[in-house]
Amino acid sequence: MKTAFLFPGQGSQSVGMGRDFYDNFKYQTIMTEDVVAYFNQQTGMNLTPVFDQYLRHASLPVLDLQWGPGGIRYRWEAAEPGFAMPVMVGSKEHWERIHPTTAWQTMPTALAKDDFEVATDLFYITVSKQ
Repeated sequence: MKTAFLFPGQGSQSVGMGRDFYDNFKYQTIMTEDVVAYFNQQTGMNLTPVFDQYLRHASLPVLDLQWGPGGIRYRWEAAEPGFAMPVMVGSKEHWERIHPTTAWQTMPTALAKDDFEVATDLFYITVSKQ
């Protein structure tokens, strides 16, 4: 079995990061912890909860969306404590990056519930619109 790492264009990686990863680890047997430590160091972010969610839990993270008078409330529902991953929302003509955590946050929007989209083609997630 081979493992592949995808770079979905979230903006936190640098140009050539995949090549640099290969150059640093070619011809080596490495552990998951080595991969996580490399990407944490390269991005300056703690990606451990993101890796743990996808590698250690069978369930996908769920982006909960709730419409109300103040805009849209959003949060992650995930099996991994501390899971926080940016995601693109809005419309295909004008994506906006939000940074959900497991705590509720609110954002204003002029988009109706049916017009508000999540870039699920870029993120391996489930979306719940309420």
